[in-house]
Amino acid sequence: MARHLHIATDRSGGAALELSVIFPFLMVLFFGCVEVTQMVRAYMGLGVTTEAMADLLSHGDPDTSAQITDACNGAKLIMAPFSGTSLKAAIVDVKNTGGNIAINWSDTSCGSATAIASPTTLGSNLVPNTGDEVILVQTTYTYTSLTSFVLSPSYSFSYIAYARPRPPPS
Repeated sequence: MARHLHIATDRSGGAALELSVIFPFLMVLFFGCVEVTQMVRAYMGLGVTTEAMADLLSHGDPDTSAQITDACNGAKLIMAPFSGTSLKAAIVDVKNTGGNIAINWSDTSCGSATAIASPTTLGSNLVPNTGDEVILVQTTYTYTSLTSFVLSPSYSFSYIAYARPRPPPS
């Protein structure tokens, strides 16, 4: 008895065909999830870095460039495992002197950052009384993706933190 193949009823290889159709979509989904997770980790790391930098600079009066350089180097280390080379930080100390809100000092040397736009406006609600002072730290970070076939090759993040100067214990 001759065996006849009926292509219409033959089911062998169906799973392989389905896998070959869906596999590229699964890979794009997988790599997309990995990239989004890494991007979120980089942004969260930027937030921690900015808060830590503001905290470091709030201890005493960072009136020397060495203290600001140390805070900048520490911030780059906190960004690990991401590269700290694209981290930029602008720092401003805003003070209320007799009702006049003005910049006490500022620095943009950490990564050649762009100065904070309108720092007195940003800090005005935080220094309502004469003698009040606040340190603003604004960081920017450019995240470069590992694979750029799912998302854009790079994203730029920005974060701002505030801290009140604290005098060292006597």
